[in-house]
Amino acid sequence: MMAKPALAYGKKHSVPTALYCLDLWPESLIAGGVKRSSPIFAHYGGVSKRIYRECGKLFVTSRFFKNYMTEEFGINADRVVYLPQYAEEIFSDIPRKEPADTANIVFAGNIGAAQSMDTVLAAAEKLKAEPVRFTIVGGGSELERIEREAKDKRLDNIEFAGRRPLEEMPKYYSMADAMLITLDADPFLSRTLPGKMQSYMAAGRPIIGAIDGEAADVIRAADCGFVGRAEDADELARNVKKFLDSPRKAEMGVNARKYYEENFEETRFIEKLESELEELAGKRQ
Repeated sequence: MMAKPALAYGKKHSVPTALYCLDLWPESLIAGGVKRSSPIFAHYGGVSKRIYRECGKLFVTSRFFKNYMTEEFGINADRVVYLPQYAEEIFSDIPRKEPADTANIVFAGNIGAAQSMDTVLAAAEKLKAEPVRFTIVGGGSELERIEREAKDKRLDNIEFAGRRPLEEMPKYYSMADAMLITLDADPFLSRTLPGKMQSYMAAGRPIIGAIDGEAADVIRAADCGFVGRAEDADELARNVKKFLDSPRKAEMGVNARKYYEENFEETRFIEKLESELEELAGKRQ
C-alpha cells in the first residue's frame, strides 16, 4: 500500500514510478493465514492489480515473479525486471569454519507460519543419534510454539538463540557448518527467493534446503549444498546425513560465495538499478 502515495505523486507531476517487489501481493496474505477464497484476498487482489499496472517498471527479486505478474495481472513482460537482492557487507567477511565432531546447522531469519519449522523439528527428531546440532536464530509468530514443542519432544539437538541484532549475526554464521532454509509447500511461496539466501551465500556457507521453486533452483545451479522437497522431513534428514558424509563441504561453501559474486553482488545490483531507472526516466512524458 506504500506505493499508492508515490503513484499519486507521479501522476500529479508526470513522473514515472518504479516499484521494487520483494514479496508477491496479494499472495503474501497467505502467510498471515488469509485464505485465497476469502473476500479480503479478493479485495487486495484488485488493489494489487491496480498498483502493479500503474507502475512504469516492476523490479522483482525472483524470476518466478515475472511469470506471476504477466499471468495473473496481464503486465507486459518488458516492464518487469529481475533484480535480486544483495546481502549486507557484514556477511562478506565470515571466516571459514574448521570441522568439528558435531556439525552445526544454522537457520537464521523469520520464524513464522510460512517457514515450515515443523519440518525442521521432525528432521531433528530423526537425527537425534547423529553428530549434528541445529541452531535457530530469529523471532516470529511461531517461535514460542516451536520452542515448546522442541522441549516437549526433548530435542536436545536444537538450540534457540532468539531474535538477534544484525551486528551479532556474523557470530552465528561463523558457527555454522551449513545454513538451513525451509518454506511451506505452497505453489506461490515457492516463487520467492528469500533474502537469507543472499546472506548465506555471501558468507560462503553450504546450504541445506527443504524448499521448492526458485531457491531450490539456485542451490542446484550453484552446486552449494543439498535440497529436497518443501515440508519433507524425511528428505531433509537424509540430506543432512549426506552433508555430514560429504567430502565436499569446503567446496560447496566456495561455490556459494562464487555464485553470489556472479549473480547477487551489490555493485551488480546498483549498476542494473541505475541503468533501468535511467531508461524509465527517458520515457517521461
